[in-house]
Amino acid sequence: MSGNESISRCQYFLWGPIGLSAGQVGYPPHGKRLDTETLMTENQRVNHMELQRDPRYVSRAREFFAEVALGAALSADQTEIGCLAVSELVTNAIVHGAEPMALTAVLEPHRLKVLVADGSDEAPSMTRHVSVVAEGGRGLMIVESLTDRWGWDRSEDGQGKTIWFEIRRDG
Repeated sequence: MSGNESISRCQYFLWGPIGLSAGQVGYPPHGKRLDTETLMTENQRVNHMELQRDPRYVSRAREFFAEVALGAALSADQTEIGCLAVSELVTNAIVHGAEPMALTAVLEPHRLKVLVADGSDEAPSMTRHVSVVAEGGRGLMIVESLTDRWGWDRSEDGQGKTIWFEIRRDG
């Protein structure tokens, strides 16, 4: 499967069959360019996006990830998994976290690490037994079960946390 087919599958996953072409990756459905930064070093490419406490940023974050996944040559399955994991972590930051919030993707030769930081120092909570009628509570279990690794860290100054996941890739 080519990179463009991978992105097309992710776009379908994100927005349904709306007929976006691969050339439109990086632009939200509402037509505004995402405000992102990229830093490249010898062995890393770091993409960064500031988030706001606004539900529209969940789809923008998925789109950001889809663009990163294309550059990382992830498979279609890895791209879909990453889109879902980004959705869960960004939603958690918006609902349970505090500003400032950011999404960062660090591409290295053998992995893609995605980090969602927010200003809340409250530890993430993973409930193992969620009622079948509960509307939430499954996000971190989904991230844990689908990604290669995940975890969280408190910021050094104690003013926030970062929740992250990794997807292995062939160099």
